[in-house]
Amino acid sequence: EPCRLFELLFRRFLCELDRNTEVTIMCIRCLDRLYTFHADQIGPFLDIMILVRSMASTRSVETQHRLLALIATLLGVSSDQERFEEINIPDNAEQLLNEESIGQLCQF
Repeated sequence: EPCRLFELLFRRFLCELDRNTEVTIMCIRCLDRLYTFHADQIGPFLDIMILVRSMASTRSVETQHRLLALIATLLGVSSDQERFEEINIPDNAEQLLNEESIGQLCQF
């Protein structure tokens, strides 16, 4: 069940952030791919601001880049062109329409 797996991967990502970069990046990549193929089952991701704050706080440039790619996927801007048009969840984008997220994202 993709929704449960997504939740577990997200929790693991939060536990490993800035502790084990390899595991952190692997979790982010898995979240990205899982959402690309199962966005309709997973639905809106209500914790996008946690990703934005994590991107701002981490010391790892690679983690920042992977988080930015995950945010793009959550917004429907996937590198997988075949799946790109299938991700259409406006609630994800609405979460980023605030001063904090715009300020954080402008740094990247």
